Amino acid sequence: MKVWGITELDAYKAADLVSVRIVNMRRDGRALRFTLKPTANKCWQRRSASSISPERKVDAICFHGHYHFMRELFRVNENARIKTACADYKGLAIFLDLAPQTGMINIGSRMFPVQMREACFCYENGQDYIMPEHVTAWDGSPDTTRGKNCAVVGGIPL
Repeated sequence: MKVWGITELDAYKAADLVSVRIVNMRRDGRALRFTLKPTANKCWQRRSASSISPERKVDAICFHGHYHFMRELFRVNENARIKTACADYKGLAIFLDLAPQTGMINIGSRMFPVQMREACFCYENGQDYIMPEHVTAWDGSPDTTRGKNCAVVGGIPL
């Protein structure tokens, strides 16, 4: 992931808020480049998109975890730019418009398709399971787009 308009400190704070960790943070021109990984509590754990072993855990963050992390970055700077392998979000408005379609990208095979938003344990774990209607209806309140079982700050579930 590459991010413009965000400091390293803000990226680490966002990671802490949504219970993910940043690895391999480095400068890439004017952007920050890094990867998100699960923390010890395995919040936002991605599952395999393979039809052979769909319950296998992958050492990666699912679509929902990425969504929540990006949402925190846009809270810091709504004009930030976030570029991933699947999308280029140039500001909050574009992010809110494109994120639902990004979650629908097939990461499985043609024979056994799996949407990016389905390759996780979020629903089973009672975490936020972002559906497009929740993404586009975001009204600015902090509780509507944060995971329920991952982190707590000041007694408020994130």
